[in-house]
Order: sequence, then structure tokens, then C-alpha cells
Amino acid sequence: MIIPNKITPFKESIISKIPYVLNVLQQQNENPVDLWEKVQSHFEDINEFILTLDVAFVLSALEYLEDSEELIYVI
Repeated sequence: MIIPNKITPFKESIISKIPYVLNVLQQQNENPVDLWEKVQSHFEDINEFILTLDVAFVLSALEYLEDSEELIYVI
């Protein structure tokens, strides 16, 4: 679930996972594969990780640079 509700606690929501991704990207830009390797312990599976990237992108918290194939922190 993307946001917490009566059934999904905050700890299990996608919103709670975004800081794990952004903390790594604050240090340096990463390609998605390397980023996954650094944060995978915080996610149930790769699908949850990708959904987290999607939500962070929609919230304008990160961008993807096609030329260098890297994710960057933009907040």
C-alpha cells in the first residue's frame, strides 16, 4: 500500500520507504541497480522498491538522468 490506512501501518507503507532511497541518493547519484543493492534489506521485494521509486519520482524527490543512467536527489 502506498499510504498508511486502517489496515496498512505506516511502517509497511511505501511512503515510509522513500527515506531509505533518498538517504543514499543524498550522498551520491546511483544507477538503479546499485541503489537496489544498497537498500534491498528495507524492502520485501524488487516490486516494492520500484513502486517506491515511482512514488518518489511523482513527488519530485528524485529524477532519472537518461544520459548517465543515474537517479539523483532533487529536494
